[in-house]
Amino acid sequence: MIKRYLSISILVLLFTVTVSIKGASFQGATNIPESWTITYQEDFEDPTSGWYVGENDTVRWSYVEGKYEISVECAERMFWHNVGTEWLLIDFAVEVETQVVEGKGDFGILFRYQDRDNFYLLALSTEKKYSIWRKRAGQRHARWGPWYPLVDWTDIEDFDPTAINKLTLVAQGSQFHFFINGVLIAEFSDETFGVGDVALFVGTFEEPKITVRFDNIIIREDVKFRKQASEDEDYWPVIFGQGKIPPFEVEIAEPGTISRRSFSYKEMTQDLYPTSIVETEVTFRDEGEAWILFGYLDRENYYYASVDEQGHCRIVRVTDGEPQELAQEKLKRSLKGRAHIRLSLRPTAANLWVEEEQVLQEVRVDYRGGKIGLGAAFTSLLAESIVFANFKVRMPLDLFEKQFLIKGLYDDALSLESRGEIEPALRCLERSLSLLAEIPWDSWRWEILNRMAVLYIAQGDLRSCVQMLSQSLSTAQRLRHSLRIATVHLDLGFYCRALGNFEEAIHHYQEAIAIELPAACPSYPDPKWIRAEALLRLGAIYSYLKEEDLKTTYLCKAINYLESLWVAEPKSDEDKHNNALVAYALGQSWFQLGIYVASIQYFSAAYEGLRGSSDPDDIVRSISSLEHIGLCYYEMGAYRKAFTTFSEALNLYRSRHESRVNEIILLM
Repeated sequence: MIKRYLSISILVLLFTVTVSIKGASFQGATNIPESWTITYQEDFEDPTSGWYVGENDTVRWSYVEGKYEISVECAERMFWHNVGTEWLLIDFAVEVETQVVEGKGDFGILFRYQDRDNFYLLALSTEKKYSIWRKRAGQRHARWGPWYPLVDWTDIEDFDPTAINKLTLVAQGSQFHFFINGVLIAEFSDETFGVGDVALFVGTFEEPKITVRFDNIIIREDVKFRKQASEDEDYWPVIFGQGKIPPFEVEIAEPGTISRRSFSYKEMTQDLYPTSIVETEVTFRDEGEAWILFGYLDRENYYYASVDEQGHCRIVRVTDGEPQELAQEKLKRSLKGRAHIRLSLRPTAANLWVEEEQVLQEVRVDYRGGKIGLGAAFTSLLAESIVFANFKVRMPLDLFEKQFLIKGLYDDALSLESRGEIEPALRCLERSLSLLAEIPWDSWRWEILNRMAVLYIAQGDLRSCVQMLSQSLSTAQRLRHSLRIATVHLDLGFYCRALGNFEEAIHHYQEAIAIELPAACPSYPDPKWIRAEALLRLGAIYSYLKEEDLKTTYLCKAINYLESLWVAEPKSDEDKHNNALVAYALGQSWFQLGIYVASIQYFSAAYEGLRGSSDPDDIVRSISSLEHIGLCYYEMGAYRKAFTTFSEALNLYRSRHESRVNEIILLM
């Protein structure tokens, strides 16, 4: 049997997973504590009870004969429906009746669901097998991609998927028990996710058809525990955990040299609300410093709490690559061997414990969200390694539920956007943003505001786009992230110019140029690109305003920056793509200066470098290059060449970018 969903590739790490397979009744029941009460129940007799009803070309959701039916009509896809409790579950038991009506595939329960990339899945197949999977963002299994098999496909004795079967899943901490019709099928343990939602899923393999009905869902949980899980740190649920972690080691850059990478790190979580407790055990085998990173935005912007083998403890903020020590203290003893580290985080304060000793207390921070990670720094080339284990992140349940809702609305918006439903997507993002109104989670506020700006652009509402970008600028300034600040200034300049507000556009471009930027960082434009773009656009504005001296000054500066970005001997596809983009910008610069021969040379290089790309922006740039070549010929009086080039651009626009057709016809 081949499992599908292999589109995401992630790294397999060493997790502690214990599994035992059973086939007999478990104490004559299903191991549900008597103190647990029913907190959710649905029998689907009322078709207006709130479960989604609808269909498209791939899936149908409906109430049928007092049951809920999911019918998947395409191959190698899975669809799920969250049960719909108004809270997340920690320790719980879920029961549901299932029946395959037709087709082949699998079905079952998603549990401890945190988002589309982080959850467990209990699957049963029409081939009378079951399996249990963990999906976690940022990992890769050599065979299954984003899926890690806690229990691979295993036969089930005396199981008829077309009959009505009662599935029961009991979750207590990291321990899980799975029953079919009261018979224990498997018990297993895994400590990755400690809280989340529950959903029912149906999926297909190679054959594009399966219909499954669900009925009589019952969820039980310990209600008293919920209050403690929000108020008492000792009861905060584990949001993410990992038992075994590959060691961090000194890495020699090249054999035979003394250069090395003295610091390495690993992102352990996605962007989190800025209130949590991080715990881990660390073993020092030699000289070195163990780090817990928090508020991680990128490799140039984060905080870290560190402990070394001699007992030195620090909390440091790194802004644009520059470290600033906020606090330091020394333990009374060294830390040879294993030590337990605990870091308590709030938006304005951090506290550090080593073993039972609180070393750093109420260290003032300005923590506005970001990822959490682990890292190691070495002070000697002869050092062995630093080993982390039993890593856990815990959060108050009520705050994690709010985070879950905010991120869920964002994911819904992305799904709606992918289907072209821009207005509903904006409503999801507006609601998500309103939930952040009084929360200092600026790392995620930044994501929402920029996504909303993109959607307003799609609607042609540039004024609303500028409003979102203005809020995004304030958010980036609170984060003290200069690359984000500069890129937002660049975008604001572009859209203010499009609205005819030249004064504001000039202000934003000049701000983008003036900001002192760090070294290049992944996921952001090269700082030289930012300055070159700002200078080029300023030159274009002054060209429009007929201010020739300023136009020439800014365009010549832009050309100098752009030429410094050119890769003299491009070897990789990335280098070649970079040069094509540089050529496109240089073509624009020389065009604005009226040097049309040079402009044609660079636009021709850009067209050749971008014409085969499938990226929408590259498609526009490649055809726009032809359009500009035609304009150059026109300005040079070579009208026949201009008309021929415009005709070629028109044909490409018709086949690849219809919205520009009328514009090119007017030029012709």
